[in-house]
Parts: sequence; structure tokens; C-alpha cells
Amino acid sequence: MKSKFILILILISSIPLQPVARASDPDHFNLNPESLRIQILESNLPLEGALNRVKDAKDKVSLARANLLPSVSLGGVLNLTSLPTFMLSSVQFLLPFLMPSNWFSLFEEKNIFEAEKISYKVMQLNTYSQALSLYFTVLSDQQKLVVYQQQAQDLKQMESILEEQRQDFGIVSKDDVEHAQAQAQLSELQASHMTELVIQELAALRNVLNLPLSTQLILDSGAIPASSSETGNIQDAINQAELVSPELSQIQFLVAAAKNERWSRSFGFLGSAALGSQVSASSSTPASFSNIRASGSMSIGLGIFPTIQLSSRNIQEIQLQDAEVRRQTTQVFEASLKSMLEVKKQFSLASDAEQEMADVYQGKKEQYDLGLCSYMTVLLTRTQMTSATLARIQAATDLNLLRTTLHRALITEQFSQIKGCRSTSGSVWRKTVNELCDPRN
Repeated sequence: MKSKFILILILISSIPLQPVARASDPDHFNLNPESLRIQILESNLPLEGALNRVKDAKDKVSLARANLLPSVSLGGVLNLTSLPTFMLSSVQFLLPFLMPSNWFSLFEEKNIFEAEKISYKVMQLNTYSQALSLYFTVLSDQQKLVVYQQQAQDLKQMESILEEQRQDFGIVSKDDVEHAQAQAQLSELQASHMTELVIQELAALRNVLNLPLSTQLILDSGAIPASSSETGNIQDAINQAELVSPELSQIQFLVAAAKNERWSRSFGFLGSAALGSQVSASSSTPASFSNIRASGSMSIGLGIFPTIQLSSRNIQEIQLQDAEVRRQTTQVFEASLKSMLEVKKQFSLASDAEQEMADVYQGKKEQYDLGLCSYMTVLLTRTQMTSATLARIQAATDLNLLRTTLHRALITEQFSQIKGCRSTSGSVWRKTVNELCDPRN
């Protein structure tokens, strides 16, 4: 018993182990929907630009808050006589918090900040959706490349058989050999075109992921899970998408900001409010707090009315975007869910045709080896089998792309892991934008 156990260990140890590429390996990057999401949220350069816009919006909120704080303005007079003296000639306390326009400006900047945070999440979602679609496209083209390479190999093998039969037995004409050679070369040409396309797509994928040229991309095979909306009512799916739509939430903040901007302009005629004390230059008594007086200023012009009208139309334009987003959502679900029924049918038909043509090709090839059918019959069968395989691969890719669109609209699957920026209520205001919008949290 012990000797058998030792023999098993020896056999296991003799099996060569293949190195496993990991996403953390600097020389390899295993690409799948999850690793794609992690990498693109942490390293995509356009997302860095969007994050900077969120920072700018937060700084503008801080600036609007600072504009509400009172300030002190002091004036003095230096008397250059035999005994030079300095006298406080004016004391003025500016009270900007008494101006309604300043408060509405603060509210406006707060709403814009919230809208920018949502804009950052929308860009994260869209960037990941586009990268995921590119990932499935490259994966599909790699599979098509294997099909073309296998076809070229089979046709090259048939060409060799024809050449041997012509030289050894003389039963094959020169035209048949040249025709077989041309077909094999055309098949190799198709494989070369597909190789070129895959190279370009991998370069685009590397650029999106911001990976160095030394890192080898390894695409893991897989498919995106089905969406819950595939078996439900289209209108129910649309309603659910509108409930979770970040675009609609962003529009609400933009409308609120536009309304605050309109009110800020409406109260813009109130210039300033202050408390101050001032003495004349000839007076020998300095300014003091005992004679402080309130003062203010206002400026009313005809320009305020068209300004308010422009602000009102700006609100209406933003509200129209709400209707546009809802209309696009309806279009997406109507097209995607109805197309999915056809794509599933195409996948089933192509899979069945591929299996049947593979059996037919195998039979025709055996008949050809026995001299029972012509080369053209085998070539036609091989071409039909390739077409069925390519149709099956394309249908599977279309299915993944449609499901990506649905998951993006419903914020499900990997999209649900994209959190965007956290809320800024309470003590969170003390945190930086990098902490609020960290994709790793």
C-alpha cells in the first residue's frame, strides 16, 4: 500500500505544471469582466479628468461659503506733524450673509457639486460599458481567428493530398491542384486579416486600461450573465431603469442649481450691507464703535429682466433633457429586449447547423479519401461549416453585447459594484474628493 502511494506521488510530481497568469503579475494581465472593472476605474486617464472637475466643484462650494462670512475693512490716517501720529479713520464690517443672492449662489454651487459627482459616476459606468463591449468583441474575434486558422490548415492539408495524387498517380489535373492551392491561400489571407484586426483591438484595449506594452493581455473566456429584464415586461424594466438612472438624478440637481441661479440673479440688485464708523480727515477723533451705523447699496437696471428670462429658459432646457433621457431609455429596452429574442434564435440555429455541418464534413472527407466524391464537394462542405461556426460566434457576441447594455441601464451585475462618490452629508465634508470618490471603497 505504501509503495502504491509513493508511486502516485512520483507520477503527480512528474506532470509539468503550466504557469498561471494573474492580474497582479506585471508580465501578464488576465482580463475578465471583474478585473476589467477594477483596472479601468483605477487607471483610466479620462476618469482622472472627470475627478478633477469634481474637485473644482467642491472648491467652488468652499468659495461660496467663504463669501458669506463677514469681513472687516479698516482705514487709517497718518498725521505727519512734529509728532507723527496714526489715527483710525474708518471701521467697516461687511455682512455678505445678509444678501439673499449670496445664499442662493451657495445653494447653486452645492447642487452643481452633487451633479458633478453623479457625472463622475455616469462616466465610470459608460467607460466600463464601452470597455466591456470591446472585451467581448476582441474575445469574439480571437475565436474567429482560430476558426480561420483551422480552415486554412485543413485546406492546406487537402492541397497536399491533391499534389501527391497528381505526382504519384496522375489522376488529378493541374487545374485542380492550383485551385486547391488558391483556396488555401485565400483562407490564410482571411486569417491574416483577422490577426491584424485582433492586434488593433488589443492595442485599443491596452490603451483604455492604461497598461504598459510589456504586459501581455490574456482574455479569459466567459459570458455575461442573463439580465432579469429578459423574461419580464418591457415597461417594468423601463420603470426600474428610471428609478436607478444616475442621469435622471443628475438632471434634478442641475434643475435645482438653475433655479438657485435664477433667484441669485433676481436678488442681484442688492449690492452690499455693512456696519461702519467713519470720521473726516480734519477730525482729531478716531473712529470708534460708539457711532457705528448700518449702510447698504442697491442697483436696479433694465438688464435684470432679460437676465431672469434667460435663467428661466435655461431651466426649461434642462427639464427637456429629462424627457430625452426617458425617451432614450425606452428605445434601448424596446430594441434590446426584442432583438434578444432573435439573437437567441440565431444562436440556436447556428449551433445546430454547425454540429450538422461538422458531421457532414467529416463524412465527405472520408468519402473523398476513398475517392467517392470530388474535391469541390469537400471544399463546399468545409466552407459551409466555417460559416455556421462564425454565425454561432457572432450570435454569442451579440447576446453578450445586448446583455451589457441591459445591465448598464439597470446598474446590475458588475455595474452595481461601481459606487461613484459617497454622500457629503455631515462629517464627510471634511474628507477630500479623492476619499469621497475612491473606486476601491
